[in-house]
Amino acid sequence: FSAAHRARRVRRPGDQGAAAGERVGRDRALRCRSVRCPASSRQACTMRPIGIFGGTFDPIHYGHLRTAFELWQALQLEEVRFLPTGDPPHRDTPLAEASQRLAMVRAAVAGQPAFVVDDRETRRKGLSYSFDTLAELRSENPGRSLCLLLGMDAFLGLPAWHRWREL
Repeated sequence: FSAAHRARRVRRPGDQGAAAGERVGRDRALRCRSVRCPASSRQACTMRPIGIFGGTFDPIHYGHLRTAFELWQALQLEEVRFLPTGDPPHRDTPLAEASQRLAMVRAAVAGQPAFVVDDRETRRKGLSYSFDTLAELRSENPGRSLCLLLGMDAFLGLPAWHRWREL
């Protein structure tokens, strides 16, 4: 690399997350992009993706918040939606009730305007499946990219999820 190229890549100690336009992940291949829209729809062309971060959040902790923040920055997401699960089919019964976990998530994300709490799964009767939630979100946001944010534990368990190949 030339000196000019290295100078552009220098990060300062106070920098957080990935540099603008930088890819993240071990293979540096993870990237979410805005939807390409017809020129006739100027507003739609400027829409940034929405990050979808579901989980039991029993309890929510710094690792969840830091991951969400890093991905919000690196992927230039419009927002990160936290979706506490109501009745998780793939885990033991949570220690805290859904309403308590929802309150914990709301308290944890307060003060970060890019973090939004979505309570649809805690209101849903029966088991909470990501497939159903993503289908609802897709119908509500037809022209916007949705980025499913997963922790490593969820990623490794993905083949056990309901309709996981269709996600």
